[in-house]
Amino acid sequence: ESAATLCSDAGDHRRASELFEQACLFGAAAQAARLAGDATRAARLAVLTGDQHLWLQTADWLLADMTSERVRIVAADLVARGNHRQAAHLFRGAGCDEEAAEAFQRAGDALDAATCFDAAAKPARAARALEAALADGVDETAPGRLRVALGQLYARHRKDEAAVRVLQQLEPETAWRRDGLLTLLGCLQRLGLGHAARDLEPELERHGIDPSAAPRDASAVSP
Repeated sequence: ESAATLCSDAGDHRRASELFEQACLFGAAAQAARLAGDATRAARLAVLTGDQHLWLQTADWLLADMTSERVRIVAADLVARGNHRQAAHLFRGAGCDEEAAEAFQRAGDALDAATCFDAAAKPARAARALEAALADGVDETAPGRLRVALGQLYARHRKDEAAVRVLQQLEPETAWRRDGLLTLLGCLQRLGLGHAARDLEPELERHGIDPSAAPRDASAVSP
């Protein structure tokens, strides 16, 4: 550690990082790698520490100071090491939405994967990510959130019938049902199912939701 500190004090941050790593002082090694401008090494070591604050600091530095292509290379290195969630964070920050989506999917985060697939103009892949998560029971604590996201995705891309089928599966009187009500109402109205739409009015009233706020146009559905 003392040799690493001496190297750091002398401005030899690359060697200091190597020595700090040998001493299993991964946080100091990551900081030294950052001072040396070694983005790949700094990211790898920051993840290795398990320190979320240090990781976010490192990620912010990468996204602020490095080109998108350089960030992409660093993220690809993290993918190769199995650090998919951190890689996804960098890919998304660099505007690489499809690669971010794939990394989120490997990390088991279907919601963020779907958001990024949709941003990459890949709505079919977004839908498949959510459908697979629902089928696999990935989010057992709140499958409703996946159904709301899938219903909104379908509605946004003018697949109103599919959206209605998904949103009608939401459990009554749950927060997720409430969150999906306006999207469901808008879909029913666009399908010309006025009677079914009117049947929702008591439920909307119970939740204090204004029916006029329902998106008349699919493009207005919240992501």
